[in-house]
Amino acid sequence: PIAGALGLEFRSWNIYNGLTMGAILGSTDPVSVISFLEANNAPEMLATVIGGESLFNDASSYILFQAFLLNAMETFESVSPGQIVANILYAGAVGLFVGCGCGLLLTVIIRSLYEQKTLETNFTVVFAYLSFYLSQGVLNASGPVAVTTCGLFMAAMGLPSVSPKARDHLLSFWEIIVFIGNMLIFFY
Repeated sequence: PIAGALGLEFRSWNIYNGLTMGAILGSTDPVSVISFLEANNAPEMLATVIGGESLFNDASSYILFQAFLLNAMETFESVSPGQIVANILYAGAVGLFVGCGCGLLLTVIIRSLYEQKTLETNFTVVFAYLSFYLSQGVLNASGPVAVTTCGLFMAAMGLPSVSPKARDHLLSFWEIIVFIGNMLIFFY
């Protein structure tokens, strides 16, 4: 009754329309939880784990959305459920592989630079875009998984390689980027 009053017609929906909607709505937003943890002096590792989990949750939602969308649209040929599962596994696995490879290469490059904070920061931005492009554009896999994996790899393995002077600069830069991104998400 409510959908009818709003002019929405759900009778023609198939299971893939519902799964596509579920993929859109299934992603959670940890910004308020992380803000609460920071305000109450919770361990930084807890906020990092929750933030990382949220990034993979968002990437998973994106993969599922892509997998179900074409089947939900009547103008495209339907794919079997087995092929959808194979596409989901391919997108996730290739995204992980590309992200780890880009993170490893970034770590090697960062180690070769010393006390060059602008270059070290620029390379992190370039590799974020590179991992997305290779995964999403070239290999038709998941760009968000690749970027998330590259960032987590860099945080775990590459951050100790960053020179001490550049570390504060790098972390401040990415804090600002995260703040602007969250602000834009809330405004739009």
